[in-house]
Amino acid sequence: MSRNPNALGLGFVASTDILKTKRAANLAMLNQELILTHLAGQPYRSLFDLQTMTGPKLHDATIKKQTQVVTKVTDGATVTYTFTAPTTDPYYLQLPVAFSDNVVTLTQNGTDLPIPDSFRSSILLNVTPTAPGEKQTLTLTLQKKHGQPYRRGAVSPERRGDHRAAHAAAAKSVAHHAP
Repeated sequence: MSRNPNALGLGFVASTDILKTKRAANLAMLNQELILTHLAGQPYRSLFDLQTMTGPKLHDATIKKQTQVVTKVTDGATVTYTFTAPTTDPYYLQLPVAFSDNVVTLTQNGTDLPIPDSFRSSILLNVTPTAPGEKQTLTLTLQKKHGQPYRRGAVSPERRGDHRAAHAAAAKSVAHHAP
């Protein structure tokens, strides 16, 4: 190990707006946007665009319309969503803490997407397509015991400026990083 006597300490200038930034529970993307814009002393602006997905397509699972609860009927139960991205710009899927501890597995076009087995806040998963214009299929395989419910809204991205948890309608979306 050596010491560089010419090295500068790590630091940067930031707006005092960052000291007033209020974060929203379980809204990782929104919090990133708030922190970045307030560090720069700018008014809030979204860094992500909401992209609609089709679905859900249920296999061996049921959904109660009033409560938006998905229940596994048999082993191999899945919930599938699809989207088509015009570019290979970054796309993210937000999973809530309700999906921690291996309660679901996720594949994209048949390829496993690892989900950390334990997280205590919402998590962003990179679902960027490898080829623009090709349909992307996201399949959640339910791992809970038969009859244990899953909230459908648990697959939810943040909405621009919406500090409330987005449930059923947002369950059909991925977030696209606006370049």
